[in-house]
Amino acid sequence: MYIKSISIKNFKGFDDIELSFENENQQGKRQWTVILGENGVGKSNFLKAIALLYTPHTGELLSYTDNKEWIKTGHSNSILSIKYGNKSINNNISIDINLNACKHQGNYTGLSFNKYFVVAYGATRGLNLGNHIMNGSIYKNKETQAVGNLFNPNSFLHSITAWAIDLDYRKGEKGLTIVKQALEGFLPEVSFEGIDKENRQLMFKTVDGVLSLDQ
Repeated sequence: MYIKSISIKNFKGFDDIELSFENENQQGKRQWTVILGENGVGKSNFLKAIALLYTPHTGELLSYTDNKEWIKTGHSNSILSIKYGNKSINNNISIDINLNACKHQGNYTGLSFNKYFVVAYGATRGLNLGNHIMNGSIYKNKETQAVGNLFNPNSFLHSITAWAIDLDYRKGEKGLTIVKQALEGFLPEVSFEGIDKENRQLMFKTVDGVLSLDQ
């Protein structure tokens, strides 16, 4: 399953846009989609729209804000929608955010954070320094925990390095296999090499040799 397209109307600073994630010939997904823009043009809001559509727990993500903050000034509601599936399956999900409520329509079958490796962060980017369970004191659902920092500055980031080292420690070889599957192809022309346990670093093979993620 993959997202085929997204439509955003009257959301934050957006008027009415639609973006396809498929190849130009509409035959399957693109491997990479890069969103570029200057500060303040709406890159983070675009990611927030995707995050809201990806989880049936939208109300939890919006519970710390007023709905009117997500509706473009001068309008009474905003509408977000995505098309997702594969070559033979087409599903639709839409969200109507008005001043008093948030209504979902569509089928979430096959679209689950439990099946995908999801990385998201917001402008605050507060690292979890060990005093908090990852977003646990703020959001209850795994889907909202994965993208919580996009919506609430009090939610904490769980770094990829900390996630990988913790999984390797708890699950051993099985955990390392999960890490390899998640990080393989994570960056263009870069492959996961392993974990430097002594220096607590993730190592990647690049055209310039084996480097840590921090480098």
